[in-house]
Amino acid sequence: MKKLLTIFILLSAVAVNADPLWNKAVDIYGKHIDNQPDVYKAYILMGSGDAKASEIWEEYKSEGGKYFRKVLKVKKNGADVPIPAEAQDKWFTVTKSKKDKKDEYKGLGEIFMARSQNMVNYKKTGKSKTVYGKSCAEYDFTFKKKRNGKIVPVTGKAYLDEATGAPYEIRRHNTSQYMKGSPDSFVQFSYDGEYLYTRYFIMIMNINFMGKQSNMTTEVKMDYRGVE
Repeated sequence: MKKLLTIFILLSAVAVNADPLWNKAVDIYGKHIDNQPDVYKAYILMGSGDAKASEIWEEYKSEGGKYFRKVLKVKKNGADVPIPAEAQDKWFTVTKSKKDKKDEYKGLGEIFMARSQNMVNYKKTGKSKTVYGKSCAEYDFTFKKKRNGKIVPVTGKAYLDEATGAPYEIRRHNTSQYMKGSPDSFVQFSYDGEYLYTRYFIMIMNINFMGKQSNMTTEVKMDYRGVE
């Protein structure tokens, strides 16, 4: 009897998350997230609390299997800042580390990793919105994320293309002790059948600087070669 009850509970859990559109999102994310087209231009804004906001416009290119970047414009608190002479119109090799700030958005995408599905609960809300010209179905989700040996519930919303199932937007509600009331962190994608590529993201993180808690915002917009 106990065995039958266990099987029933497991089957019920699977049924709750048996959503064809969500399953398509998991499949698309798994196949395409690490296959990105070449970035052409990027806009980066970083600022936190009392710190000054920095804005950087960059251009990218790839040659001989290497990636290069060039600074086009810099602003500090909305005012133009001269680019140092040694950096003007010069290409620099891009060195990518494991802690690259531009990769932090991938943490939001964990909800669509196949290995995470037993830790994600989701529900279609019946609402929709348009993201990059696509009508997207809205889902509420709770992700039981493992952090420092503990289970931390992460809540938010996901928007899936009603035609293909591709994830076009993932939003995380910032509900931790120091971040309550701050805007959502989010990432937006586009999907053309060949690439699922990141278009825009905002990450808000809490940092401790000299004993003072502050929320740091990183905003990045990207354009790519060969895609719209």
